[in-house]
Amino acid sequence: MIGLMAHLTYWNVFGQFNKLPLDMYHRKQLFISIAEIKTYWEKKFNSKSEHRRRVFYTFIMPMIVLAIRVEIELIYKNSYPLFFSEPIQEKIAVKLINDQITELIDPNLYISRFSFYESGRDANHANTSNAMSKFYTRSALM
Repeated sequence: MIGLMAHLTYWNVFGQFNKLPLDMYHRKQLFISIAEIKTYWEKKFNSKSEHRRRVFYTFIMPMIVLAIRVEIELIYKNSYPLFFSEPIQEKIAVKLINDQITELIDPNLYISRFSFYESGRDANHANTSNAMSKFYTRSALM
């Protein structure tokens, strides 16, 4: 999965700089292979109990997405150290790569975060206290 993702993100992000770009047919084949792997994982955990499905979507799949992001970033930084040595180039390239990963694996942003970190007592208190402090304020746009 990581290899396919790295290959497809390369062609989608940096492909226009290559003298022999990958044609759209082969890009679609890469996308289909990635979608088949993701579907396999989802079927494997959806056919089991409700508890396993919940654990898969709240913990396992976000860990997989995080691992894919980290590994692909390392692949690019180790393969193109001169390009990624410039901070602005690194920032733009990593954003474009992560956008591609998000678009391919989690277009609705359901699994690209750890919701249990956001739902603790401290997190809820921080959100409500911040919201209440702005309750009677006006928007700067009005």
